Amino acid sequence: MGEVNIFLPPLNDLIIKNKIMNINDYTWHDKVLLNINIDRRNSGIIDEVCFEIDDNEISKNLVFREVYWLNLNLNFGMVAEESILNIQRLNDDDSDLLSLYKKWNGHLDEKRLSSYLIELNTSGGIIKIIAEDFTYQNLS
Repeated sequence: MGEVNIFLPPLNDLIIKNKIMNINDYTWHDKVLLNINIDRRNSGIIDEVCFEIDDNEISKNLVFREVYWLNLNLNFGMVAEESILNIQRLNDDDSDLLSLYKKWNGHLDEKRLSSYLIELNTSGGIIKIIAEDFTYQNLS
């Protein structure tokens, strides 16, 4: 009978990979926003908004998945890097989130959506997103 080798990653790796990511756990202040990408090539199937962020000289992607609503209030004309003041998940009683559920008249009731607010330092811009979840990972 042949030998069977089973590899189990360290317990800490399992815990980290299975942990539910909370956007409020990250430190966003003064990270630099490099790019915003709204992918509409396969709308309704893949609805993502991607932010490329310089995180202490490491390029990372903050991707909101299953996006149902996006509001961009951006200001242009400043000759400076656009840094982030804060990114946070808002409470479930957020008025835009409640309006979206109402607008869809029950068709989104099975979805667990969240409102996220991105405040920008340099221009004072505000970005608000309603999405199912997000990922934050190194670009590579």
